[in-house]
Amino acid sequence: MNVMKLLEYLEEIVDTSSKVPVTGKVLVSKKEIIKTIDEIINQLPDEFKKAQWILNEKDKIISDALKEAEKIRQKNEQQIMRDIEGHNITKEAKMQADRIILEAEKTAREIKIASREYASNVLSGLDKEVKESSQIMLANIKNEMEKFLEGYQEKVCDVGIVIKENIKELKKTQ
Repeated sequence: MNVMKLLEYLEEIVDTSSKVPVTGKVLVSKKEIIKTIDEIINQLPDEFKKAQWILNEKDKIISDALKEAEKIRQKNEQQIMRDIEGHNITKEAKMQADRIILEAEKTAREIKIASREYASNVLSGLDKEVKESSQIMLANIKNEMEKFLEGYQEKVCDVGIVIKENIKELKKTQ
């Protein structure tokens, strides 16, 4: 069941439970209420698990980007060593190696920036989604509670009327 259905079920439990005469109170099964509340609590953490997964993915993306940058740097370093060994013109090889290293560092920075932007966008979207879901759930809970309280108020008024009528009847019988 989803959270809204569970809340409706709680309301149904209260509406259909045995009434305590004169007090306007009802007797409910503590076990059944606690079980339903536990189900609601168990369904809410899914959004929090999703947020934690995104945080973990962000860290993984950054870590992978750094590893990739290191691999590129090592590969370029190996290429430079081969070029130096294969050519007599070491100055040209050094310049090419420097360009390759700069390019690798630039690529690593770009990957790192892109992964941070991606993680930030995903987290921002999730934050917005969680806030919207929270607002919707709170509005629904508020509406359901208002309906419940209105119904409860009517029942209390009805009980008050019955009590007043009973008092009048008692006074008439004296």
